[in-house]
Amino acid sequence: MNDYFEQQKAEQQVEKELNVNRWVIISIGYRTNDCHAADVILYTYTLPADMSKKYSYVFRWRAAKLQCQYPKEYICIWHSHFDKNTSLRLDHDSLYSKVIRWKGLVTRAKNIIKKYEEERLKTLFHDFENDPIWLDAQVKLQQRVDGLAKLQTVLDKALEDYNNKKTA
Repeated sequence: MNDYFEQQKAEQQVEKELNVNRWVIISIGYRTNDCHAADVILYTYTLPADMSKKYSYVFRWRAAKLQCQYPKEYICIWHSHFDKNTSLRLDHDSLYSKVIRWKGLVTRAKNIIKKYEEERLKTLFHDFENDPIWLDAQVKLQQRVDGLAKLQTVLDKALEDYNNKKTA
């Protein structure tokens, strides 16, 4: 459980570093009985993520009102997160979220290695070059840094494409 909270802290720190302006699109609608037809969107809100939590009662009220208007349909509320600055999605499998997650993993790995080094320096024997735990941690850190670099190049390309579309 501690690992989860450490990862969340690291991800929040990375979001601040990347200057992510988290907004959410809240759509209220229903799915048709036909599987091939698109969802029917009845109402849409676009607002900052923190406001969506504060005013969640408004969305529930709107959904209840729409349920009364469409009694045979199952009314749903969909949330879609995005970055206001770049318009890139921040959903679970999005590119931005992957970069944030990987940066959080790198930060967490560095913190664990630093903590391990501090503990080992308190002992008489602190030969890190022959320590298998330290070497394994360094290898894992390097793998995470390499994975982050690959994702970062893909993100930079996506941001460049977005900026080119914006100026064109």
